[in-house]
Amino acid sequence: MEAVALSEDEVAALMAKLPERLADRIPPDRLRTVRQDRDAGEWLETAQVLIGTLARTDRPVSTRERAQLRELLRTFAKPGQPEWLATTLDGLRRALTGLPEVTSLSEPQIAEKAKTLRATFGERIPETDRWELEDAEDEQDWEDLTQATVRLLSRHRIPVTAAERRTLWLLLDAMDLSREGLLAIPER
Repeated sequence: MEAVALSEDEVAALMAKLPERLADRIPPDRLRTVRQDRDAGEWLETAQVLIGTLARTDRPVSTRERAQLRELLRTFAKPGQPEWLATTLDGLRRALTGLPEVTSLSEPQIAEKAKTLRATFGERIPETDRWELEDAEDEQDWEDLTQATVRLLSRHRIPVTAAERRTLWLLLDAMDLSREGLLAIPER
């Protein structure tokens, strides 16, 4: 079965989120370029800078992100396209394929990891803010808890280990949330 290209509205929705989801792996100057291109509706250029920067810095993508980027590239491919576009898209597909990949979390894994956030980070967060780390029972609670955890760790500049950062990264990925908050959290 052939993949269906995204509609213009679907591309716009994906482009509204994608730079923020990848912000923790894109240098600030390149992120500014990405946002400018995106805001100008230059979606192919946006994809080129995103994928090119990830490839040059050898930064990982999740299985979900890779699938979204592939879908985006398929949308740019048109029957009878000019040679330059075909060459550009082939290069982007090769670069995307060469990126390190991290497997996205399944729903049971999301629940398991979200439920450990309070125990993992609660003692490091000032007591006055711990109330924000409510127990997570369902999908909306998992999102709220994950966002609150990242917000508090960032606000208080609480260091995390590489493994803890990866867990937060995977949770944000699985919930289709921005990873920009991770930038302000120091490494332990």
